[in-house]
Amino acid sequence: MELHRAGDLEGAEQCYRQVLGSYPEHPDALHLLAVISNDRGRSDLALTMVRRAIGQAPRVADFHGTLGVVLREQGRPDDAVAAFRRALELDPGHVNGHNNLGNVLREQGHLDDALAHFHRALELDPGHAPAHNNVGIVLERQGKRDEAIAAYRSALELDPDLTVARNNLGNALQAHGDQEEAVANLMRAVEEDPGNVVALNNLAVGLRELDRKEEAVVWYERALEVEPEAVTTILNLGRVLKELGRNDEAHVQFTRAYELDPDNAQAVVWYGVGLREVGRLDEAVAMFRRGLELLPDSADAHGNLGMTLAIQGHMEEAIREYRVATELRPEDDSIVFCLSLALVATGRLGEGWDLFDRGFGAGQRQPRSFGDIPTWDGSDLSGRR
Repeated sequence: MELHRAGDLEGAEQCYRQVLGSYPEHPDALHLLAVISNDRGRSDLALTMVRRAIGQAPRVADFHGTLGVVLREQGRPDDAVAAFRRALELDPGHVNGHNNLGNVLREQGHLDDALAHFHRALELDPGHAPAHNNVGIVLERQGKRDEAIAAYRSALELDPDLTVARNNLGNALQAHGDQEEAVANLMRAVEEDPGNVVALNNLAVGLRELDRKEEAVVWYERALEVEPEAVTTILNLGRVLKELGRNDEAHVQFTRAYELDPDNAQAVVWYGVGLREVGRLDEAVAMFRRGLELLPDSADAHGNLGMTLAIQGHMEEAIREYRVATELRPEDDSIVFCLSLALVATGRLGEGWDLFDRGFGAGQRQPRSFGDIPTWDGSDLSGRR
């Protein structure tokens, strides 16, 4: 067991197998071999071993708890719940049993029940950092972000190296608008776990929000070194490259994402954006329409379709698409701004000017060209309604 605690899984496994060579049904050796097998990605062997251990000692709560962990790993949540409940019947004070049962219940959407088990785990062991982290996850899903942030902080006070809690804290701070602290936590998360793709991607998102876009590119690329076919990361990299004016590189990423997952609505839409940037307008329109087949309520697809139709001079169709996009995402002033310009370009100055007042706050100050329609030059339109 000392080898196991030290992280020498191969050495520990050899020791347990030696025990089983002499005592083939030794329950503790069977159980510990199951734990190691599951940790090393051999869940089928783990399931066999832990069931043999339970066969020899059916009233040991730890054995049933490990069975639940293995079943959860195999994607069998209902069976995992049954195993964890059996562990708690045998030992109501089983801290990991409460924490693990809470995890499966959370994944099943039973948030209140999950929270009750996490709280029970903390009543039994207030220093259980993973349970504090799990409380935070549930609270965040319930929309209680401030309380979730406090729970993540509690987890990290107890275990500063709990990377999952640091990543969760960073994400929650991002959503809360505290970008500087979010980036600091995510930076530490990736230092502690350089292969954590979620933390790498989220760090890049935070840097982009802080307008540190060149740094964001570096971290997106590092995330893709770990997981080269992560479509969301590829799309995020493409977006920030586009914002940096590196359109050719952005188009390469959008194309790559589309080729990897041609049924991903976001990949389809951003591939369409890349096509539009290189002047392939008819193909771009086809991509945006395909995106809407996959995700009819995509404001991005409606907005980009509207923009491309406007460039082609199809102003009425463009206006219809812009209106749908603004209904889907009324807080997006950039879409409102595009709609205002399209209305002004078609002579509906009153409505266009009113909307322009709103869209101007998005910082979209340069005139936009819609085919052969004369663009508005920024002059005062008062009196021309």
